[in-house]
Parts: sequence; structure tokens; C-alpha cells
Amino acid sequence: MPIVHRFELGLEDQLAQPLLPVAVEVPPGAPSLEVRLRHDREAAVIDLGLEGPAGWRGWSGGARDRFVVRHDAAAPGYLPGELEPGIWHVQLGLHRLPAAPFGVSVEIHLPAVSPRRPGADLAGRRLPQPLHPLRRRAVPR
Repeated sequence: MPIVHRFELGLEDQLAQPLLPVAVEVPPGAPSLEVRLRHDREAAVIDLGLEGPAGWRGWSGGARDRFVVRHDAAAPGYLPGELEPGIWHVQLGLHRLPAAPFGVSVEIHLPAVSPRRPGADLAGRRLPQPLHPLRRRAVPR
């Protein structure tokens, strides 16, 4: 059963908070995290990203409306690896929204935790961190 967050978002929201975090608690041993963003893609551009307790795990911008992160694989733009337990944040980049608020939903799927799975002994290892998408700097040439 997915965790569903529903929002009514418009231009005022974009101006007030251009990066909207959506919290989800990931239990110990969670095998994967899948996120689906649902909204009218003709009316708005909403970017997607993911931040775990240990830092950024990825950013796909407005290029996709869903992603999956697992210990052994991840959608392009996201780092695979163990899902450390704790509060994670799906980051919604409010890039282009209409003046009038419209419906947006975020579905978060966390499969049932199995007692033991491949790679479980990697838990607690620090993962490499990608650059924060809103703080990237141009590389001098």
C-alpha cells in the first residue's frame, strides 16, 4: 500500500518555497524506495529529487515522474545503495506552476522488509554524495 501525499500547488507556493520536501520514514532493512509523481505535465514542471539521512541520493529534474532506488540499482540520476533507516525527503522542485493551484500527488512505495537480503552487511556505510542540484557551480575552463 503506497503512502500518498496530496497537494494543491500554484504560483504562490513556487514563490514561497521553490523546493518542497515531502518526508517519509524508511524502516531498517527496507529493500527499495519507489516514488511516483502525478500531476498535469502540460500545466506545470515539477522536478524530482531524493535526500536520505546521509545526504543527497539523486535528482532527475522534470525529466521523469518516477524513480526507484534499491541496494543494487537505481533510476538514472540516483545513487544505488542500502536505504539507511530514518526520515527521507522526496524533493519537489517547483519549477513552473500555474497561477491557480492544481492537484499534485506523490506516491511512495516501500516494500515489506525481509529479515535478510543480499547486501545487508553494507548497512551504515557512507555513500558518495552527488552535488546538491540547486547549488551546483560552473566548472572553470
